Amino acid sequence: MRRVSWVLVTLLLCDSAFATTIVAIIDRDNHAITVASDSLQRRGTKSERRCKIIEIPNCVVAMAGMYDKPYPPFHLETLIRDACSQPGDLRYKANVFATSASSPVGTLIQYLHDSEPTYYAEEVNSAKGDFIDVLFLGIQDGYLSIIAWGFRVENGVVRAISDEITDHGPKDAIMFAGGANDHIIAYAKDHKNWEHMGYVPAARRFVQIEIQAHPKIVGPPISVFQIDWLGRGIWIDRGACGDGGKPPHKDKKHQH
Repeated sequence: MRRVSWVLVTLLLCDSAFATTIVAIIDRDNHAITVASDSLQRRGTKSERRCKIIEIPNCVVAMAGMYDKPYPPFHLETLIRDACSQPGDLRYKANVFATSASSPVGTLIQYLHDSEPTYYAEEVNSAKGDFIDVLFLGIQDGYLSIIAWGFRVENGVVRAISDEITDHGPKDAIMFAGGANDHIIAYAKDHKNWEHMGYVPAARRFVQIEIQAHPKIVGPPISVFQIDWLGRGIWIDRGACGDGGKPPHKDKKHQH
């Protein structure tokens, strides 16, 4: 996963797969992290709302990419929740996720290569962005931190990519964005002082931009969560997370 001062990873998907938008911003002046996501999930030709921000004590996570597949068995949220339940600090939990997800992601990628070659060629084996993005948010080494893990396939090779930013780091490194973000990039380039609008409005605005640009793959409502300098979290807008972010029922189609 690569980091830029304004935006990060692009995960642009065609009709056979469906994207999401997650944005996490560190406010170094007020020592807070704001994370926002859309709520659209496409299952086959149908759509439904899904919470993409998981709230667990000492382990808040935002996720983008392929969420679930019955065969081979793959459940992204289960992997995240299992990692968050482990003892240890935020970085340890994030690393547990990366380690535990590596094998099922590899198996899933191989299955798509062998059994769904069109999808694999167009949406998996490319340099457009990560197949899966997961952002761990909270306190690490006494600082507010965003620890990102992504899985990317380039030239048939699966790569696990990580990055980390804190409220004690370089001033220009304040944001991660995963999923569809091409219009966020354009907006940030045209509005150099976007931070002046405030980070909660900015996070909401960034997600709304992608909803307007990609209504078939990114959709409302917008969920916004904030973590303060003590690691305490509060919902600004619950969006589809009003049920506490419990995973939806499973079916036999891809869930993205």
